[in-house]
Amino acid sequence: MGYLHEELIVNTLKLRNRLVMAPVATEKTTGDGRVTNEHIDFYKEKSKNENIGLFIVEHSYISKEGKASPKQISVADDSDIEGLSRIAEVIHSNGAKAVLQISHAGSAASEEVTGMRAIGPSSVPNPRKVYFQRQCAMMTLKNCGQVC
Repeated sequence: MGYLHEELIVNTLKLRNRLVMAPVATEKTTGDGRVTNEHIDFYKEKSKNENIGLFIVEHSYISKEGKASPKQISVADDSDIEGLSRIAEVIHSNGAKAVLQISHAGSAASEEVTGMRAIGPSSVPNPRKVYFQRQCAMMTLKNCGQVC
């Protein structure tokens, strides 16, 4: 346990300790993926006591068709930068570091959430989404570039 509370330096990254908060799906966005004051309050509360050295900010969709849930954070548009910067600022102001987990739901995305047909690495339905066994569109090299 002694090492957990010692600082960690990896190249130019310096963490106050070795404790990392895994990403959580807070579902606190406006519905269009925008960061809200609830996000800021959540990360302010978690970072203020100096227990965590690094926060992995919750999974954020990189394109609308890859959105996993109705209130997931967006990083799909430049207009998202301001809100994401606010999260980073509050975490940094409390002495911790932040990284962002980016994601694309692929075949686990649902049309009910995204408003469009799911797109994934193959057209095989997602076995974990048994309640809607729909075939998703198979990603091609052309549309892969559009998603990423």
